[in-house]
Amino acid sequence: CDWSSDVCSSDLKLMPTKTVSVTVTAAVVSTKITVYFSAPTSWGETVNAYAFSESRGTNATFPGVAATYVETNIYGQRVYSFEVDKSLYGYIIFSYGSSQTANIPLAGVTTGTGFYITDSAPYYGTYTYGG
Repeated sequence: CDWSSDVCSSDLKLMPTKTVSVTVTAAVVSTKITVYFSAPTSWGETVNAYAFSESRGTNATFPGVAATYVETNIYGQRVYSFEVDKSLYGYIIFSYGSSQTANIPLAGVTTGTGFYITDSAPYYGTYTYGG
């Protein structure tokens, strides 16, 4: 023994080792949401969605990509859906020809939120789409 330490090699015992495998599962949180737009009755059949961020760019060149027609609502408005990734884009604009919505912020918006045009600021309203 080395009397300068508290442990002697004769006190040490070899212990068998065992390999253990651990699986960790992480939940994937999607930042993609589906939003809806009720187009004015004066708009035609092709509505585009343009998503953008001041720092991360756009989903396409303006006027964006075609939104998906869902149905015509009880007011005669064509309802469109569009999937957008909120981690990439902070705003969305819906357009038809030279007509378009205001810049609609996506902060706080969840899947199923619908938008429509109004005559006063902020020039759009929201609803929950119920299909």
